[in-house]
Amino acid sequence: MGSIPQHPFFLLVIESLREYDRNWRLPYITVMYSTGPLFLSVIWKKYMSSGSNVGDGVAGGRVRILMMDEYNR
Repeated sequence: MGSIPQHPFFLLVIESLREYDRNWRLPYITVMYSTGPLFLSVIWKKYMSSGSNVGDGVAGGRVRILMMDEYNR
């Protein structure tokens, strides 16, 4: 993962950490949903539905997911 400084998606991720910091009784679920890939997927879906995923450059909020062949060049 990488981004420009202060990217709106990562700001939302950081702001959401406390809200998702819970004990789900199962260690695997606790990690996955509190800080792991499931947490990021939930926040990404929330970000996408907010309409913030627009624009490029410093002021832009677009999120791109690169496939392996795109970053392995």
